Amino acid sequence: FATWDEYVMSAAGPWSRSWDQDWDGRHPKDPVKGQEFKGKVRHLLLIRHGQYDLDSDDHGLTELGKKQSVVTGQRLASLTAGIKKDHYGEQKITFKSIVSSNVLRAQQTADIIAKELPGVPRSADDPVLAEGYPCLPQPGGSRDSDLERMRPAKIFRDSVQIEAAFRKYFHRDVDHKRKAKKDKDSEAPKEAMHPGQAPLTDAQDGEACVGARVHHRRVPYECHSVLRLPGPADAP
Repeated sequence: FATWDEYVMSAAGPWSRSWDQDWDGRHPKDPVKGQEFKGKVRHLLLIRHGQYDLDSDDHGLTELGKKQSVVTGQRLASLTAGIKKDHYGEQKITFKSIVSSNVLRAQQTADIIAKELPGVPRSADDPVLAEGYPCLPQPGGSRDSDLERMRPAKIFRDSVQIEAAFRKYFHRDVDHKRKAKKDKDSEAPKEAMHPGQAPLTDAQDGEACVGARVHHRRVPYECHSVLRLPGPADAP
């Protein structure tokens, strides 16, 4: 690329169908052929906020947006009732936490849904989940018109934030590199451990299920990323 702007505003590079086994940095460092590496199956529900008021300064939910959030919460609550059965067997669905960005419309949506799920903790709002542009929207206009309405600096900043959120929330249940170190340390003589070193616990291995209140540009990006599909990932 001749300039940094051209790099930031360019389409994604060539895509390979080969799967990156270490896509989340948690694959075993020296995997044994034929050995299985399993953990809990994590389900992350990406729920866009309800309809919001475009004419207000704070862009809070409209009455319709609030009703949408109530219905969504009720639907999630219905999933936790009883035992569900599919081709994998019988399962009891539970939710571990609800997390939202710090944007008002997302906060309001999460708060309303949380009322319908009284047993699910409402985690602290996470600014890294806020709205942003992971890439130049596709389809778009001409390159010149795109540059007029979208600064390369904004895409550069937002894309880093959104990728950071992906890496924070989308990962395997077990960090096999960390687990291998824990297993190795547990086999070592106790005097070999550094003074004050705390042993790793299973509770540090990951979550079972997280519900996130997100924004519309983030959903395609997160789905593309977890499936390792080629970008750009901003299709509506």
